[in-house]
Amino acid sequence: MLYSQYSRYIKKSDAEFFVKQQYRLIAIMLLFIVIAFGFIYFTVFSKMMTMYEDLGQLQPFLVRQFPYGFTIFSLVAVLSSVRFFTKEVDVKELNKKLSKYKQNEMILSNEVLDMKNAILVIGATMLFVLYMVFSIISPIYSITQ
Repeated sequence: MLYSQYSRYIKKSDAEFFVKQQYRLIAIMLLFIVIAFGFIYFTVFSKMMTMYEDLGQLQPFLVRQFPYGFTIFSLVAVLSSVRFFTKEVDVKELNKKLSKYKQNEMILSNEVLDMKNAILVIGATMLFVLYMVFSIISPIYSITQ
């Protein structure tokens, strides 16, 4: 189980709502990441391509492939976001976790949260940020030198 300093206590009766809110938060986070990357794609990437054309240089492989990577990431992120918005809480699994607590007992929020999804989303976002660094930021640095 993953514990952090941001754990808090919730009522046992609020656990289902709390898990549903976690799913919504993940979905919103994915949408905002797509918006931020889209802004970078439509502003920085287009200017970078113009810069390559003006200098008469051939674009590196990762630069040429960035539109495809961005499109795939965006589609996966938007579809995952829709999935998280519509995902229902697995009541059976939640009740199994909550069975050791009394009715109005306060429980640690990390006991009911599904941290695997959050870690997966953060990991995928980090990989795409690395991809963006090597396909946009690094080539811009090499062009301007």
